[in-house]
Amino acid sequence: MTVDCLHMKPIKLINLFNVIEHDNSKSHYSETNDGEYPYVGTLYSHNNCVVKYVDYYDFDGDYICISSVLPAIGMCTVHHGKFAVQHNVIILQLKNKYKHLTDCLSCLAGNLTQYLHLKYIKYFRITEQQIQNEFIPRISFIQDLNNLHKMIIDAEGLKYCFNFWSEGCDDVNKFYNPSIIGLKKFLISELFNYYSKGKINSLAKSPAGIYPCISCSAQNNGIAKYISTYDFDTDIIGTSLITVPGDGDIYKCFVQLGKFSAQTSVHVLQPKHKEMYKSAVMISYIMSLKFGDGTYEYHKGKLNKDRLLKEVISLPVVVKGLTQKQEQQINNKEITINELTDNFTSDKFKYELNPNLINWFCYKYFI
Repeated sequence: MTVDCLHMKPIKLINLFNVIEHDNSKSHYSETNDGEYPYVGTLYSHNNCVVKYVDYYDFDGDYICISSVLPAIGMCTVHHGKFAVQHNVIILQLKNKYKHLTDCLSCLAGNLTQYLHLKYIKYFRITEQQIQNEFIPRISFIQDLNNLHKMIIDAEGLKYCFNFWSEGCDDVNKFYNPSIIGLKKFLISELFNYYSKGKINSLAKSPAGIYPCISCSAQNNGIAKYISTYDFDTDIIGTSLITVPGDGDIYKCFVQLGKFSAQTSVHVLQPKHKEMYKSAVMISYIMSLKFGDGTYEYHKGKLNKDRLLKEVISLPVVVKGLTQKQEQQINNKEITINELTDNFTSDKFKYELNPNLINWFCYKYFI
């Protein structure tokens, strides 16, 4: 197959997949017993979204599972054989006439993840109806010369095009080749303003209502209860906020949108650059990995404001001002970009944070 014979176009998702209903799935893994079958949930975006192994299964076959809620909203994972799912996971199965594409489900899932996640990070949930109306943004096909209206979707073409886009020709890499991408350490205080601490002292005394109250829980985007008052409104601020538990499940940071309140043990951070809302989910994910390294277990103390702002995370940056010779040295692996820039302590080199680059970096190296 040659590249010249391949064409690209978006295609409606339900033309390739059936959306499978699963009303009997357990709502949370705490309701399940340990066993041998993977249980696919929505709390985590790593480990292929498997949160534990249980003693029953809902599906047996080849499927794509889509996380429908934050923080891993739009995350698509591939599962083969027998597995169980959480109730808010959307299940896709290839239509019978496309079963020959089974061995490239990972390519389709990777394509969908990049598109769905970036589209829905502003929302709390994706519905099955929304998925049925969605498009897969890049599908490669061969034009049937005997029938100009017929597309032949070929597995090898899909694999080729996915690798082509993900390894060097997508919207990030065609502008940001590896010779100008470095990894820089940032203090949390460099990336965020400390917006506030939560103000709710007692959930029991807070009347029920429509506004989420964020706690130190790792479940349900940190929401512990819906109450009648709110203290934060991201629509007024103009950017999303990140909540960080000060104790309890410190390892779980979440992006919050709209009107909400938070308990007094929860820190609220505001990105210093409004554009960074596009990568807020991924940055919160990196922060969760950082805080979940065991440093802040219950017996090791709480994460107070001062400790939080002094924490360090690493993010990719686009380095400015490299000469052609320096780029060539990096490409030839004679020196790394971080060695060249003295880990960005040198004033000779400028850099920029780019949200698309951060998202790409997280998908490639963490997810």
